[in-house]
Amino acid sequence: MDVTFSTTFAKSLRFTQRQPALGLQLELQIGDLTRLDDGQDPFWTLKSQYTDQSAQQLFKDVQQQLVRLQAAIANGDALRIWCSETAEDQLGVLWLCDQLKTVAVTVTQVKVPLDSACAAPTPVYQQFTGLGEMDPQQVLTGQLPEITVTLAQRQAYSCARQSLATENAALRVALNGRPTSVPTDFLDTWFLPYVHSELSVDEVLGQLLEGFPPGMPTWWLHSRLTSLRKP
Repeated sequence: MDVTFSTTFAKSLRFTQRQPALGLQLELQIGDLTRLDDGQDPFWTLKSQYTDQSAQQLFKDVQQQLVRLQAAIANGDALRIWCSETAEDQLGVLWLCDQLKTVAVTVTQVKVPLDSACAAPTPVYQQFTGLGEMDPQQVLTGQLPEITVTLAQRQAYSCARQSLATENAALRVALNGRPTSVPTDFLDTWFLPYVHSELSVDEVLGQLLEGFPPGMPTWWLHSRLTSLRKP
């Protein structure tokens, strides 16, 4: 079974390949890494304020995803993980390896670059903020290497995940190719020019997304800008 950390990319994979694909939209770059077992964690309430779902429904949706994953593991299904270099994807891989650190199932990983250069029909350079923006058919055509993730490697990744969980940071970003704990205001440099702007939040987000570091969901950008604009 294919596993991604983007529900959008998972749906596209299912449609393209006509086989099971699970999208674990965990967003572990934000908040407490242990919240997946806690429906009362503030993360769910914060996200619900900027989406069209309640905190209870958001938590329930994730639990349903995890039930599907556990069923596949119990069934002994081989898992192929699709990920990019975003903190969201890297943290998702660490979390998944923590779940699989003692499980004798086949696990492979495909790392997808978030930029590409196409020569035909005309030269085009493309950059993406995450797998959800990408065409899975184009990704599959690229024939990216599929690398085995051994049990020993999963155990090592589990240790890395535990270390980050202990830090309990408010935010994590990819720095020098690795997920790193940072304070909540770490990315505020991008927001500050718009704090007193007359532009609406949606208009600001449209401009921010062009240059903002990849891997941060739109709802979080909305929440951060709204927080900074409060008197």
